[in-house]
Amino acid sequence: MLGLGNSISASQYTEGGFVDPTSLSGLQIWLKNDTGITTASSAAASDGDLVYGWADSSGNSNDATASSQRFEYIESEGGILSTPALGNSLLNLPQLTLPEFSIFMKVKFSSISSGSTDMFLLDKDTSSSFFRIQNATSIKAKVNTSTPTSWTVSTISLDTYYTINVVRESGVGGSIFIDGVQQDATKNVGGQDMVIDRIGSVFNGVIKNFVVYDRVLTANERKLVRLHVQAQ
Repeated sequence: MLGLGNSISASQYTEGGFVDPTSLSGLQIWLKNDTGITTASSAAASDGDLVYGWADSSGNSNDATASSQRFEYIESEGGILSTPALGNSLLNLPQLTLPEFSIFMKVKFSSISSGSTDMFLLDKDTSSSFFRIQNATSIKAKVNTSTPTSWTVSTISLDTYYTINVVRESGVGGSIFIDGVQQDATKNVGGQDMVIDRIGSVFNGVIKNFVVYDRVLTANERKLVRLHVQAQ
C-alpha cells in the first residue's frame, strides 16, 4: 500500500554498517530534510522564508540554488513548498550526467494536472531529460533524446507523502518504485545518459528529501535508503 511508513524513526534503519545515504558508494547529491535550507543572506530559513539554497549533505558540495521562482520553507514539514502563487518554484543543481542512477525523492503533490507539467526532475538546458507526474496514475520520463516512456502507477493521492525511487540500469532499463513497491514493468528508456540539473518547475507540492546515486543500488541498499528517506 502506498503512503505508509512515514512515522518510523530513521535511526531504526541501520544494517551492515548503513547509517544514512552517505554510507553507500556512488552518492552524488543528498538534499536532506530540514538541513542546510537557506535564505538570500545564507542564513538558516525560518517558516515562510523564500529558499535561495539547499546545501548538499553528500559531501560533494553539489548544492542546490535558486536565482528566481523560489520555493518557500515550511518549518513544520522541514521541506520546501511550491504553489501557483509562488510561480513554478525550482532549484538548480550542478549538472550531473548519469549512465546509471538510483534517485529517491520524498514528495507530496498538492495538485496534479494532465500533460507536460508537474515536473519534479529535469535538464533545464534542453528539457530533453525529465521525470514528471503525467497524471494521477502515470509517471513519464525521457532520457536525453530517447522516446518518452510511461509507467502506470497506483493512484497518487493529493497531500500524501510518497517516496519515489527511479532506477536506470544499462542494458536493462528504467524502473519506478513508490514506497518500495515496483510500479509497472522495467522498461526500455534508450541507451543515452540521463542529464539532470533542476528539481521542481511547473510543480505544486512539498519536497522533503532528494538523493542521487550514480549507480544501481542492490535491492537491500535500495530498501535501506528508501526507509531512511521515508522516515524523515
